[in-house]
Amino acid sequence: MESWDTLIEETGLQYGELRDDITNLISSRLIQVYSDHASGSGSQQTAFYDLDNLRDYSFRITGLGINTLTRH
Repeated sequence: MESWDTLIEETGLQYGELRDDITNLISSRLIQVYSDHASGSGSQQTAFYDLDNLRDYSFRITGLGINTLTRH
């Protein structure tokens, strides 16, 4: 699982570029979105997220994403 800040740092992309890429990966079901809960229960997958505030989430590759990467 990777945070938004880690992805920005590791990719060197600008906010808008990463937002577009993340949005495409989510819609293609290649990554899942996770939300940190204030209750201290850790991160949990969420189906509802705010595309204008992706910094508030973490992301993890799906099985489909792994299969897609290994085919190329």
